[in-house]
Amino acid sequence: CCMLIDNLIWPGKYAVNRTPDGKPNGPDSFLGRKNNTFYFVDQYNAEFNRTIQPAKGVCADNYYMQMAQNIRRYKGARQVPQLAGIKNMKINGKFDKWAGVPSYYLDTRGDIMHRDHNGYAGHHYTNTSGRNDIVESKVAVGKKDIAFYVQCDSDITPYTDPNWMLLLIDADNDPATGWHGYDFIVNRRVDDARHSTLERYDAATGQWLPAGRIEYSVQGKELELAIPRKALGLGGDSLTFDFKWADNPESLTDPISLCTHGDTAPNRRFNYRCRWSNKSLIHPCSLIYRPARLGPDHMGPQSARLCKGQHRPALLRHSLPRRPAATGASYCSTPQATSPAIAKSTCR
Repeated sequence: CCMLIDNLIWPGKYAVNRTPDGKPNGPDSFLGRKNNTFYFVDQYNAEFNRTIQPAKGVCADNYYMQMAQNIRRYKGARQVPQLAGIKNMKINGKFDKWAGVPSYYLDTRGDIMHRDHNGYAGHHYTNTSGRNDIVESKVAVGKKDIAFYVQCDSDITPYTDPNWMLLLIDADNDPATGWHGYDFIVNRRVDDARHSTLERYDAATGQWLPAGRIEYSVQGKELELAIPRKALGLGGDSLTFDFKWADNPESLTDPISLCTHGDTAPNRRFNYRCRWSNKSLIHPCSLIYRPARLGPDHMGPQSARLCKGQHRPALLRHSLPRRPAATGASYCSTPQATSPAIAKSTCR
């Protein structure tokens, strides 16, 4: 994987096989090869880095995200499926109604395992922030509201817990607006066992400001809530937005703060994307979003259509998160999204 990143991103950085100071590029002998023309430096700086594992500090998970981007650029990506039709959902704790919503998004199960292990150079790592293991979510667009459903692997903890079951929404699909692209957040301030607060990010003050009171319901492993479409600015007969669930992040400092503690769905800085139209689907199949498998064939949740017992690939899904490299250059050079296809994912 490290070699993959080097060969995808860095060729041509050193012209005519010379380093910036004019010296020959690379050692005379490397891994038994004479007159080697390649020069690999591990974790040289934020711009020249050949490792993909996420790490604290300057590089964060930029190179992991670059790997995902370039694999998609090489292999291509399918169009995001579109949900269709009005589904008005009453928030009453009766979750059997969600069985009528065929489209759902899955997340990795079991990724809240606590950490208590020795590390390098005498360091001992402890992390017990894993709490609610988010495994499935759904969206239903009604005439006036957008309803969200989420299910955890075990009973959801009390709403009084800190940073409990947060829902972040990028309503305008613009990474330059909101808090790192997210325009709204739910459950940062929970009023009681039935009501929570929708908040909108105000760029002028850098604060989350109240934008409305919403209803939610929790029973065992399941949670549902509804947000007025007007409050989100998502009217009309078609809409597209990104969303993300997060539970128990240590803080809301930056997108990386969502990755190091608790659980997120989808993982790390990826988002789910919901595309909806009030028109009927062209193909009457269920849409199922499956969690990623680590490998070039499955970057991000995979969607498959189930039709007459057949299982066929339909989508590789996740809009790429956006974060600049420390050098000021964009770590992702894909152009701004003009369509929902993953190959057009936005970056910054």
